[in-house]
Amino acid sequence: MEDLSRYPGLERKKSGIYAVRMRVPKDIIKMIEGNPSPWNALSLNPGSPLSDWRDALSTSAVGPRRRSRVKVKREFKRSLEVRQLADAKPVYFALMNSLESTYGKIRAAYSGRETVAIKAELDALDRRSSG
Repeated sequence: MEDLSRYPGLERKKSGIYAVRMRVPKDIIKMIEGNPSPWNALSLNPGSPLSDWRDALSTSAVGPRRRSRVKVKREFKRSLEVRQLADAKPVYFALMNSLESTYGKIRAAYSGRETVAIKAELDALDRRSSG
């Protein structure tokens, strides 16, 4: 059996399925909980750049006076839905790249810097808008 310590966050559940479990960086938590407006702009609507990550990274809590506030999850968890390590590796690396890209977009939105889109992202937007 291969050593999983070479793959941070990768774990094998008792059921034999591989999953990723990692802490959300503290700076991301502080940014989103301190000022949820940029996070909402990035993730709230289905067409938003990070809408796929909203449920994975945050929850809404109803506070006093029925106002909803954003609460960031402390841990990111996602099943890779595979039982073999050889099958889990490519899914793991794709997920980790996507997660780091997401963190980068969040940090860029809060710092005021513009995020540079790569050609693959622009092509995906073209396909989405034409299809």
